[in-house]
Amino acid sequence: SVSASVITQTQFLYMLPCYGTAALLSSLFALFALRGKLYEALLASVFLALALALYQSYIGCAAVMTLFALIVLLIEKVEIREVWHKGVRSLLLAVLGGVLYLLGMKADTTIHGLNATNRISQFSLRTILHSLSYSLTGSYQNYLSSFNDTVLKRRYLYLLLLMMALVVFIQIISSLLKEHKTANAVCVLLLSLLIPLFSNIILVLFPENSLYDVMTYQTLLLIPFIWALYERSADSKARTVLYRLNALLIALISWAFIISANATFRSYQLSYQYINNQYAMILDDVYHTEGYVKDQTQIVIGGYVDDSYLRMNNPNYYYAINLPENVAFWEDSNGVTYNRRNYFIDYFGVDPGIINEDLYYYVIYSDWFEEMPVWPAEGSVQYKDGLVAIKLTEWPK
Repeated sequence: SVSASVITQTQFLYMLPCYGTAALLSSLFALFALRGKLYEALLASVFLALALALYQSYIGCAAVMTLFALIVLLIEKVEIREVWHKGVRSLLLAVLGGVLYLLGMKADTTIHGLNATNRISQFSLRTILHSLSYSLTGSYQNYLSSFNDTVLKRRYLYLLLLMMALVVFIQIISSLLKEHKTANAVCVLLLSLLIPLFSNIILVLFPENSLYDVMTYQTLLLIPFIWALYERSADSKARTVLYRLNALLIALISWAFIISANATFRSYQLSYQYINNQYAMILDDVYHTEGYVKDQTQIVIGGYVDDSYLRMNNPNYYYAINLPENVAFWEDSNGVTYNRRNYFIDYFGVDPGIINEDLYYYVIYSDWFEEMPVWPAEGSVQYKDGLVAIKLTEWPK
């Protein structure tokens, strides 16, 4: 993989079928939207609606692939009027796809008595227009920052890749001008400037939400677009040299990301082993606590096991991409309630009981808990008020 986004997505294994299917459906939208038949147009809108239903940020994938296709048509000297027609047609079909998605979501939430996510409920034309300056700037900044990757000197590889692509791009523009295709050349230039905006169009549509690496898969699509530029440039010895260097650079970038992918999942493994070993020792103390009855006594743990020593001393963590602060738990109310309970049941066959937020905060803010030392000190595991409490940090949250 040649993208931080892909590596980030693989950290959510349960979501990979959704990500993959959304990418496929976005590609099908770009393919069918540019065709002429009515049933193909309707299918394009349906494909986009389904892609949005799986993961809304893939609207950027559909948008930038369509943009790339229009640029390629202009480079291939297709008439401006025809390209313009295809572009407007694709935009209208995208709007129709968005409407179909919203109608489907409304029907689904109504039938099942659910509420829409914050992102959807925040969508409004007024918000888009009010935040347009911020979202436009953010789209370009985020796109450029994705290539400013200092790990394994990847930003220098990207710089060389983009500089070589720029040489080929200038050659293509010159060729169009020499053939008196001035309008095509100008449109190619203008549409190319829109690549970052189309890639991060989700930020324009939902400016109140942050843009994370997991949402920027479409940045990767610049690589095949660069290949398309080489394929459509004039044949020459210089072009052949650049073509081969381009292939070498992409191979090196891929190799660098393969290293990061392996480092990421090795870091997950190391952290999981460390956390698992720590909790095994904690449970051993729990078993020896007077009053504890397995699968009956509730276990309340204040704080989380800290793996910072590993992160500071093991080089895998330096090359890892988007590793969360805690690989085993969400460090929020979900982490201290359902998340932790499922962990103990799945990994140790022990039911710590259902711990709601009220009970958790009652324990960690009680006077007797505040007086307890931090584990593994003696007295850090205590049976109080019919439950076992363990203090892992001085100030648990």
